[in-house]
Amino acid sequence: MARSGRGSSFIFMVVALAAMAGFFWWLYNQSQQIEQTVQPQMADSTTEGPGPVTLASLAADPVSAAGRSAMFDSVPVSSRLGRAVFTLSLNDSVSYPVLMDTRLIQRGLTVYKDDRVDLSGQFYTLNDSIRSEWVKRGAVDSASAAQIPGLPTFMLADSVVILRSGRG
Repeated sequence: MARSGRGSSFIFMVVALAAMAGFFWWLYNQSQQIEQTVQPQMADSTTEGPGPVTLASLAADPVSAAGRSAMFDSVPVSSRLGRAVFTLSLNDSVSYPVLMDTRLIQRGLTVYKDDRVDLSGQFYTLNDSIRSEWVKRGAVDSASAAQIPGLPTFMLADSVVILRSGRG
């Protein structure tokens, strides 16, 4: 006499449901233990991150500015390198490159040597490939390419306000 598989399939179904229930019960207990052992800790308010980017800190350590943002007031422009790049005079010996955002260029903003500007923006890493791309895309005049400072970072300015023009 052929035996039907109904009885054994019913047993397998009950065993499978019991195994799933057991697994969910075990998972629930494990999650309760995790909640009890892991307690969130708030950051200590007495520890400070890096201070704001200032002209002095930028002149002393331009690498530390990468990935951060800053706003500067009344900074002298030391040179104009092209339609989109100029340099700031950080001190007597350090000039810092600034690339203007495309919106500033489209508005027709032009910065010249001896202008004083308020500006804000983000700092990025500067390397030879980026310098070459600036020249290739016309942001820097080919005659001024050698004057791009050899610093490891630059500022991408999203806001530039000319306070006093060095022209005329």
